[in-house]
Amino acid sequence: MEGSEWEDVIFNAKSLGTSSWRMSALCLRAAISVFDDMGSISSMSPELLDFVMCGLVTAFDSCDDALNSQIDIVGQLEALAGLALKMFGRCAEVALDGFSNSLDVDWPNFFLPMMSRIIVRWFTLLKVDDRATFFVRTLVHALLQVRELPDDLSLSKKLCPELDKLGYEAVHQTLIIHSEDLIMSENPFIRFAALHLLKLMSSLMYRHQNGQWMDEEKVSSSGPRRVVVADTLARIISDTTGWPAIVAFDAALVPLKYLYMGDGRRGNPSLEDGLPNFPNYFIK
Repeated sequence: MEGSEWEDVIFNAKSLGTSSWRMSALCLRAAISVFDDMGSISSMSPELLDFVMCGLVTAFDSCDDALNSQIDIVGQLEALAGLALKMFGRCAEVALDGFSNSLDVDWPNFFLPMMSRIIVRWFTLLKVDDRATFFVRTLVHALLQVRELPDDLSLSKKLCPELDKLGYEAVHQTLIIHSEDLIMSENPFIRFAALHLLKLMSSLMYRHQNGQWMDEEKVSSSGPRRVVVADTLARIISDTTGWPAIVAFDAALVPLKYLYMGDGRRGNPSLEDGLPNFPNYFIK
C-alpha cells in the first residue's frame, strides 16, 4: 500500500471490509495499552501524541458517519467504534490526575467536548432490546465519563407534545424521550446509560420547569419556596414500579442533594460536579 493510501485508511472506518481495518484496530489497541501506563504517556513525543489523538478523532468521526448509514459490516464497525470508545474512557480517567503533556490543555478544550457530542449521539442509537455487545459496553463506560451535557448537539429529533408545551428544546426532548424508553430495558448496561443521561439532564429539567413556574405565576425568587419535580421523572416515579421508579427517583434527587449538606445548612452546588448554583426558590 502506498503511503498516501495508508494515511487515508489508518484509524478510519473506510477501511472496513478490507485487510487494512485490522491494522486500524491494532493501532487503537496499542494506543490504549500505552495510555495504561502513566510513564509512557508523559514520555510520548509530541509527534506520536498527535498521531494517536488525531487518529482517535478520525476513528470517532468516520465511525459516526458509518453508524448513521446502512452498511453490511456491522461487526467490524462496532469493533472499531468500541475501541475508540475504550480509548476515550481511558483518556478521561487519566485526565483526572493529569497527562503531564499538551493534553492537559487540549483534552478539556477540544478532544473531550468533540468526542462527547458523538458519544451522546451514539447513545440515541441504542435500543431497549440491545444485547451487551462490546460496542454497547464500551459506549456505556464512555458515556459515564461524560460529566455534563455537551453543547451544540446534533441529533435526529424526537418530539413530545407534553415536553414541547413546556418549552423544552428539541434536542433536550430527544434525550429525555430516549432515556425514558431505555430505562425500561432488561439490559443493565442500557439502563445505566439511560440513568446517567437523566442525571445529566435533571438539573436542566429542574431549572427549566421551576423557572417556568415562577414566570407563569409571577412569583419572585424571594417568595414562596417550593420545588416542581420534572414531569418526566415524576411520571416514571408514580406510574412504574421496580427499577424504573427507583432510578427516576435517584435522578430526581441529583439537583437537591447539593442544596443541603452535613448539618442541614445550604451547600454550594457550584463546587460540586460542575452543577450550577440553584436560586433560592429551590429551597423550602
